[in-house]
Amino acid sequence: MSDEQGLVAAIEAELAPNGFVTKQTAAAFDEVEVVSAWVRKTFQTNRGVMVLRAHPRTHPGPLSQQLKIAIGKSLGYFPFFYGMGLQLVWIGSGITPLAPPLDGFVDSIDNQRSIVQSIFVVDLASRRWESARTWGQVVTGKFQDAIERGIAIWSETTR
Repeated sequence: MSDEQGLVAAIEAELAPNGFVTKQTAAAFDEVEVVSAWVRKTFQTNRGVMVLRAHPRTHPGPLSQQLKIAIGKSLGYFPFFYGMGLQLVWIGSGITPLAPPLDGFVDSIDNQRSIVQSIFVVDLASRRWESARTWGQVVTGKFQDAIERGIAIWSETTR
């Protein structure tokens, strides 16, 4: 199993107990390759997690903001009726540390559209990661914790 496959499997194992299921989506958005995606839809919440392959020398924060509507629609965001909270995981080799930090690229207001609630950037070569989260931790925090646990488990088991 490759590092990438191991990471995806570890994240999926942590998300599954929270009701996330695999979602087939577009293979790419603006030449950004989709590695894997999961959704959790209830009457009250609509959450999506997507693992994307980061472009070398491109900061994933602005790209997250640029692609959030397209990614959200691929995961079930329906404008004006059913918003989508996104947790984005960017992977690649040699992609950390980042400058500027990711905090400025998560959405600070819920406008009932497709919003970026968290961003994780995982460097497959160094096994290091960075992340940023926004508000809404009562519901979404446990999902973000699950992603982070999956990354940590992968990081420790592949050293």
